[in-house]
Amino acid sequence: MGDVAGKGIGASLLMASVHAAIRSRAGSLVDRPASLIAEVNRHLIDSCPSGTFVTLFLGTLDLDSGILHYVNCGHPPAILWHSDGRGAEQLAEGGPVLGVIDAEIFAAGKCELVSGDIVIVYSDGVTEATNASEEMFEDLRLLEAVTWAANRSAPDLAECIVRAVDDFAEKQEQADDISVLVVRRSV
Repeated sequence: MGDVAGKGIGASLLMASVHAAIRSRAGSLVDRPASLIAEVNRHLIDSCPSGTFVTLFLGTLDLDSGILHYVNCGHPPAILWHSDGRGAEQLAEGGPVLGVIDAEIFAAGKCELVSGDIVIVYSDGVTEATNASEEMFEDLRLLEAVTWAANRSAPDLAECIVRAVDDFAEKQEQADDISVLVVRRSV
C-alpha cells in the first residue's frame, strides 16, 4: 500500500509508475524486499521531479509458512494483531520515504502469522481523520476499533475500521484518502 505526496492526475500517474516498477522487478527480488525497494527508490529519484515522494508498505506473505517479509518506507506502521491475546505489534522496519534519498538504506522486517493472526495495513487518512473539534482519530482509536472487531472476518474488520473513522469524523470532509487492507491467517 502506498501514498503519494500530492493529489490529482500527477499523483495517480506517479503511483501507477511505482506499481509498475514493483511488478517489473518483483519476480527476481520477491525474497529480498529491501533490495526491491532500493531499486524502486532509485527509479523514483531518476524519473521524478525533486520534492516528489511516496510512502509505501510492501509485504510478501508465504501462505504455507505464514512468514511475512516486509519493508515500511515512511508509511504508517502496519499492525500485527496476535490472536493469542498478546495484543498488537507495529510493523515499522524499513527506511525513509521513497524518492528522496539515493541510498540503499532499507531494511526488511520479518514476522510469522499463526492461525487467527491479523495484519492491518492502512493509509494516514485513517489515523489523521479529524472530527468537528479538530481531534485526530490517531493510533489509539484504531487499536480500539481492531480490538472491538478482531473476531470478525477480514472484510468485516476493514469495514468496521472505516465505519469507526466515519463515526468519529462526524460528517467532516475528508482531508485525505482512507485505505485499509486486512489479512487474516486462517490455517
